[in-house]
Amino acid sequence: MHLIVAWIIGKLYEQVTKLKISSKIWFFLLAGAILPDLDHLFDWFLGMSIHRGITHSLFFAIALSILVYVLFRKKEFAYALFIGILVHLLLDFMSYGGIKFFWPYQQYISIFGTSLAIETNFFANTLKSLKEILFDLALGVAWFFYFILNKKIKF
Repeated sequence: MHLIVAWIIGKLYEQVTKLKISSKIWFFLLAGAILPDLDHLFDWFLGMSIHRGITHSLFFAIALSILVYVLFRKKEFAYALFIGILVHLLLDFMSYGGIKFFWPYQQYISIFGTSLAIETNFFANTLKSLKEILFDLALGVAWFFYFILNKKIKF
């Protein structure tokens, strides 16, 4: 869902501005839409329950966007990445578990309110997350091949 919503926002931008988004900017927009879920790697490989913590925060969105600007000197890349991350955060904000949007402040916020609850059943949550990630990954791969087949991405 994260990738689809980011893609829709990119397409709406193209419609409203009558400008085409370059394949490089598409890359940063779509990458931003899935980057916050990299925290699953820490959960899986290190047994740390940090999902929806720092990578789901305003701090992460700003810091990573600044890093992209410093590395590539293209503000368009940084803006696209920032918007992609914000799309992800907004969608997770609309879930019951919420996100630590103002990390390092430890409170989870969502449209359902705030909570300090931490997921305790690691294996059940990992299995559920794995299913969600695999579905998201499959959609992402499908979009990626769509872009390649329609020559929107060139190598």
